[in-house]
Amino acid sequence: MRPRMPRAATMIISVAVLGVVFVAPPVWLLLATRPGQLPRASCGSVAFANYRLYSADRGALTCFGTAARACKTASIGVRAMSTDLWTDYVFTIESGGTPCHVSELSQDTADFNGERHGGISSGACQVTVVTRGGGVALSCAGQRVQIPASVRGPISVG
Repeated sequence: MRPRMPRAATMIISVAVLGVVFVAPPVWLLLATRPGQLPRASCGSVAFANYRLYSADRGALTCFGTAARACKTASIGVRAMSTDLWTDYVFTIESGGTPCHVSELSQDTADFNGERHGGISSGACQVTVVTRGGGVALSCAGQRVQIPASVRGPISVG
């Protein structure tokens, strides 16, 4: 005599199979589509490769530092790059407030035989230090983010 599977177990397995058949394809299609793009930064952008400043739009660092000192609305784009992966950030200062609040938007990108963009994430930061020579220090989810005040000497690559 062949053992019988209990009716409840049969129903649970059936629901699980239906979930995989009807839910997984839409989720896969969602992951395969290109999500939105980050907004353009009002002050311009800077890029870091292997923790070194790689490039900066003219005036971007000064613009963001000046806005942070006065806690006035402004934003800067930051790209953190490695070989095939990078993360783009837009830090936007919200006018007024003590301490000065900053919103953070980020998007990961991978380039393995064609770019693949991840979704846009958001977070909240605070300006912790602003100096003329040292730039702007932000605290974002317990991590310190340092935006330099200027480029000193040639920009190093690698």
